[in-house]
Amino acid sequence: TQPFELLALRRLALGWMERLVAFRPHLGGAVWRGTATRLSDIHIQLFCDDSKQAELALLDQGVRFEVRAVNGFRGESVDALSIHSHCAELNEDIGVHLMVYDHDDLRGALLPDKHGKTWRGDMAAVRQLVDNAL
Repeated sequence: TQPFELLALRRLALGWMERLVAFRPHLGGAVWRGTATRLSDIHIQLFCDDSKQAELALLDQGVRFEVRAVNGFRGESVDALSIHSHCAELNEDIGVHLMVYDHDDLRGALLPDKHGKTWRGDMAAVRQLVDNAL
């Protein structure tokens, strides 16, 4: 069911966020907003002083990734580090995309939309969503 798939994706996202905690990870997209299914990718935004730090951290962890440029949340070009990560609960590989932003971009990233909902959430917020689903 969609709620089960969403919970599995949020747990997988939380695992990646914990691995990359030094880069102030925030979950966005359908997995954050609650509309994701097993066909959805995970989108995590990282906020660092130096964009290469995130790449080095992944290399240090033995993670294979592809780098490409994508449009950021303000329309600017940002690096996206794309990973295939196995989700045991869904028994399939899921695309995890890490968008790397400058640390200063974090302030504007937390503004809510016109309905008062945030576009992204930090580890504590994601953990709360996971805990509330159980």
